[in-house]
Amino acid sequence: MSTSYLWGVAVGVIVGVIIVALIFTYNKKKTGTVVGGDFDERQQLLRGKAFQAGFFTMLILSFLYWVLVRLVLQRPLMEDGLSALICVLVGVGVFGFDCILHDAFFTVQNKPKNYIILFTATTISQIPAAINNLRDGTVIQNGVLTFLAVPIVCGVLFLSILTAIICKVLAMRKEDAEE
Repeated sequence: MSTSYLWGVAVGVIVGVIIVALIFTYNKKKTGTVVGGDFDERQQLLRGKAFQAGFFTMLILSFLYWVLVRLVLQRPLMEDGLSALICVLVGVGVFGFDCILHDAFFTVQNKPKNYIILFTATTISQIPAAINNLRDGTVIQNGVLTFLAVPIVCGVLFLSILTAIICKVLAMRKEDAEE
């Protein structure tokens, strides 16, 4: 990897940490908690179940990847660590979907509009890097998926969660209109 690429990753991580810290600080001042509000007991129980589903998804995917790479193909499909990162992102996606579907994603203080803006911005920010990496042909090298696929994976994850949020908001509006 080139030095400029490593600097880009470092700057991206630093900016991300600063944004998260600012959001946590804002939430702490506004609601008294860093997560932006209190979940009721029902939501906490549902979030626990969603966490469990995400965890077991990561566990099963990791095991299936190990079986595929070590026992079946006997060659790597991805760079070291990338499979773990993808398993974690899929687990996060399962957690997010489960929470959204069971009304445990938003607290009373949270506004879906803020999440729609955040996930839209995150998805859009992944597009230039994804296009550049695909155009350069660096996503797959020697038949192995490289870390340069991360913007694609993150873009798909955030677009999927964004779509779920929008569908949930539209369904809630439809329910409210029918009442």
